[in-house]
Amino acid sequence: MCNFQEELLTGYGYPFENHMVTTDDGYVLGLHRIPHGRNESGDNTKTKPAVLIMHGLCSSSVDFFVLGPERSIALLLADQGYDIWLGNNRGTTWSRNHISLDPDKNKTFWDYR
Repeated sequence: MCNFQEELLTGYGYPFENHMVTTDDGYVLGLHRIPHGRNESGDNTKTKPAVLIMHGLCSSSVDFFVLGPERSIALLLADQGYDIWLGNNRGTTWSRNHISLDPDKNKTFWDYR
């Protein structure tokens, strides 16, 4: 499901990782990671400060890197030496899973109370 983001980021010269996290209430959320910038190697073992970037309503993680290098906050921060994590809220394209609920068949999926 992450081909678009992966192709976009690797095309810009950045590494891409996809992580799936299951919440206590059963939602499976997709997190995307950019562990370093374009001009670093993946074998760099120094501790880097991590940054979690979360979107608002009607958005997703891709909004933080789609404009490319020198114009996207996630890529600017990665190039400055930060370990970037991009979250996706429940119900977005990359977080549309649950351990037992089908978002297309069960309205309970959308009840976030």
